[in-house]
Amino acid sequence: MFVGLSNNGGLGQFPPFMQEFHGASKGALIISIYSAVGIIGKLLLGSISDKFGVVVSTIWTSVLLVLAYFLAATTTSYGFAILLAILFGLGNSIGTVLPPLIVSAIYPAKSYAQVYGLVNQFLFLGMMFGSLIAASIAEASSYSAAWYVFAVISALIIVFWAGSYFLAKKDFKAIKK
Repeated sequence: MFVGLSNNGGLGQFPPFMQEFHGASKGALIISIYSAVGIIGKLLLGSISDKFGVVVSTIWTSVLLVLAYFLAATTTSYGFAILLAILFGLGNSIGTVLPPLIVSAIYPAKSYAQVYGLVNQFLFLGMMFGSLIAASIAEASSYSAAWYVFAVISALIIVFWAGSYFLAKKDFKAIKK
């Protein structure tokens, strides 16, 4: 669920946030950058996962999202907004590429469809509320407060997904004994 929150918090609220500080045309350029970089991010994440595994992939994308949200919370500089777009575009691939990879890394093939369906339900639940939560926090306080919350959510993805992976591997070893 945190992956969906982290993905859609930025996807839904970066456009009005960027427009507020940089105007419509520069804001649109920033959104276009993270959309284009997202294509590269998906390819890169697949390669990282193939070479280093799902834990490193999870850490990679989560750290990129934390950095993007931290930049959004701490600066309104246009140069940093471009950097934010690059980081967010690379990190946002966590929501599409990593869920099937982590499920297949933890569960046997015969359970994949059932587990992946369950994982996707929670992913989409997070996606449904991500933008709403970011907007609600911004309305009640500020966008900076929302971005700090989403930086924490992004960091917690590492704890939950890597933790789940290691717990599952430990449990499967115990079952085999």
